[in-house]
Amino acid sequence: MSTLTREEYLQLRYQGKGRTEIMKTHFKNTAAFYTQLGQWGIREKDAEEKELELMSIEQSKPASLPQSNEPGTSTAAQSADDQESPSSLAKQLEQLILQHTQPKTESVTNKIKKWAVDRNLHTADPNKQMLKLGEEYGELCRSLAVRDMSQVIDAIGDIYVVLTVLSLQLGMDVEECIKRVYEEIKDRKGQMIDGIFVKETDMDERHQEQTM
Repeated sequence: MSTLTREEYLQLRYQGKGRTEIMKTHFKNTAAFYTQLGQWGIREKDAEEKELELMSIEQSKPASLPQSNEPGTSTAAQSADDQESPSSLAKQLEQLILQHTQPKTESVTNKIKKWAVDRNLHTADPNKQMLKLGEEYGELCRSLAVRDMSQVIDAIGDIYVVLTVLSLQLGMDVEECIKRVYEEIKDRKGQMIDGIFVKETDMDERHQEQTM
């Protein structure tokens, strides 16, 4: 079992470290990582986000100023200045209560992960999961060929489930994979050619080949 404490884990997450990165550094496998998160009560990301929100609020509080020893300085006046007003504290307390009492809808991806972990699918062979991905891709192709949109929807959903489980088996997080790719494509430029989006860099390479 990892020697990492709950507080140390949350501090790493607060500093921007991803779950996958922490797991690879401090845990021997995916199962041990999620078991520990369960023991800490933060296996689901919604619970973890609440803890990180509290850390953010706590660390954003201004440090109290030291009292001045200069002659003529009123200790009572200084204390009043250093403390927040009752109305300000009341508003902060109200915001905290609202944040942590209003129900949050758990994401479908988190439900898939929990479903997989509960059935120990996250410890299965990723090579077999790859074969499952091929099956679902074939189903998507068949459904599109006959324009069966109901089956197309099912196939796309099945592919996402398979990819989510495959990511767990490889010690990764499917959402972090998606975020990483989005950061790569968000500023990508190009144009549609024959119904296909061609990247600007690929267009430049194609132009160079044609002019050679």
